[in-house]
Amino acid sequence: MSARRITDYSRFLSKTSALRQPSAIRALQPLMNLPGMISLGGGNPNPSTFPFAKASLTLRNGESVEIGEKDMAAALQYGASAGSPGLLSWLKQLQQAEHGSKAGLFRDLSAPGAYTPKDWDICIGTGSQDLLLRTFEMLLDPQTDSVLVESPCYSGVLAGLRPHLGANPGAVVGVGTDEHGLRPDRVDTVLRNWPTLEQDPTARARPRVLYTIPAGGNPTGTTQPEHRRRELYEVAREHDLLIVEDDPYYYLQYGEGERAPSFLALDEDARVLRTDSFSKIVSAGMRIGFATGPAPLVDRLVLHAQAGCLHPSGIAQATLLAYLNHIGVEGFLKHCDEVADFYRSRRDVFCEAADRHLKGLAEWHSPDAGMFVWFRLLGEIQDSAPLIRTKAAEKRVLLVPGESFMPECGDGGIVSSFPLGAQEDGSQSTGTSPYVRASFSTADAEQIDQALQRLAAVIREG
Repeated sequence: MSARRITDYSRFLSKTSALRQPSAIRALQPLMNLPGMISLGGGNPNPSTFPFAKASLTLRNGESVEIGEKDMAAALQYGASAGSPGLLSWLKQLQQAEHGSKAGLFRDLSAPGAYTPKDWDICIGTGSQDLLLRTFEMLLDPQTDSVLVESPCYSGVLAGLRPHLGANPGAVVGVGTDEHGLRPDRVDTVLRNWPTLEQDPTARARPRVLYTIPAGGNPTGTTQPEHRRRELYEVAREHDLLIVEDDPYYYLQYGEGERAPSFLALDEDARVLRTDSFSKIVSAGMRIGFATGPAPLVDRLVLHAQAGCLHPSGIAQATLLAYLNHIGVEGFLKHCDEVADFYRSRRDVFCEAADRHLKGLAEWHSPDAGMFVWFRLLGEIQDSAPLIRTKAAEKRVLLVPGESFMPECGDGGIVSSFPLGAQEDGSQSTGTSPYVRASFSTADAEQIDQALQRLAAVIREG
């Protein structure tokens, strides 16, 4: 067993999460299905009152998947807060196949001290965004804690962290990035220089949590190579951080070679909590994501659900499981490869159009995962927001200004031939940004060409 293996997570939990107890009613749910059990305890509605009996869904290839009467009845009733047992079982097989065989903790389950299936678990949420917000509530106290994030950072996470942690500028700390994503040396520097309360009575507690999107970063499109992930993991070990690995674009990697091992696959200490999403590869409207990580942390996420949404949609889970059972793990991975190929093609179309219209007006790099391109507007433009929100919108082209992705507090920026977002002169973020995020996911080739022509005109007009 690793000398650094975490077995007690109490030091990482927020006060709110530490106080959570199982719901008395939710705790009855597993007992209701025991043979011979007569339930007078739960508040389940009588299934004979539900209007739906079964369903058949036609796939794009013409094949059909069925939700039979038994599965439909279960889907229509209250379910387990962690998710439906059938879907959880399928997802555990997927995670073991995709991450357990890569490297690190899953490599040899028979080895002494190996991180075994008993030590990790999965729960399902209503999209990975739901699971991320639960995670932050579980790990961060509003008045005293801080968190490390990438700079620039996914705006949806900032929207959740800001009201949770408050307006203190030391609460959400952006860490510099380069063309390979989050920089380990910057993470290390921030933590080594974190002020004590004696040095600064207003200082927040030293961060215990690092949030990152390792593949197809939103908004930058960057993907961390394996050596970068290993370096970041060692920094996390050195400073006793939990890594929140948000990886919705994992299956949308279309670069050369195999996908780099995830932080989950590299985890020897049980310090990684990973979120995945079906939104980008099966359906965004299903709102199904799942978290994988140390069982004590996953259990806490489930307690949060028991006091909140109760459980993910039964119908959505049944629909997804019917599809996944129909195609199997190999079929699912094949489908993911096809989706990645689709976005590779869209990426190529977008970057070719950018070369035609934006050379000399902006700089960018071609992503090898995800669905975003991150532009820096050149010249005298220091704040893209007025151009994008007003002038670009007037020309009927919709983009997102870079300020939407900037944490209020930074580590002093980045040092890179390809700057990705933070201040380069060593100062903290000013709240403005010369950057713009563009998505190539839904526009066709003609629309992309027109949109970038319009953007070029906006930049020239200033």
